[in-house]
Amino acid sequence: MDYDLNSYDALSLIYDVAYDLSQSLERDCINNELKDDQIAVLAGSYAAIDWVVNRIAELGLEGDECEPYHAPTVQNLIDAPKLMNALADALSQNLFSTHCPGTVDYRKVQALAGLRAVVPYIESITRILED
Repeated sequence: MDYDLNSYDALSLIYDVAYDLSQSLERDCINNELKDDQIAVLAGSYAAIDWVVNRIAELGLEGDECEPYHAPTVQNLIDAPKLMNALADALSQNLFSTHCPGTVDYRKVQALAGLRAVVPYIESITRILED
């Protein structure tokens, strides 16, 4: 797996997995089956989705260049945490705003915290799938 973290393919994969996770956890919430420790994961998936969608928008792609959401495959679930960790590491290197230097960008902080909450959860799912 070799992705440029600023590429549409990498961002789209992260989006698809985070979106799928959020949908699953929302269903659990609707059915009163959401556990307390999953609330942080749901919030994390929302933060990751928000940040990734904004990065995709900044790419300036035309509508026909963007693909609709695809349900993640098992391989996507295995690859996504690696990408998410790499993105989190990149974010942690610079939490400052690109538009206002010297100011912490709350969206970067939220995305970083979200990714840190989501990755272990997805990894626990993939361990079950791989067994």
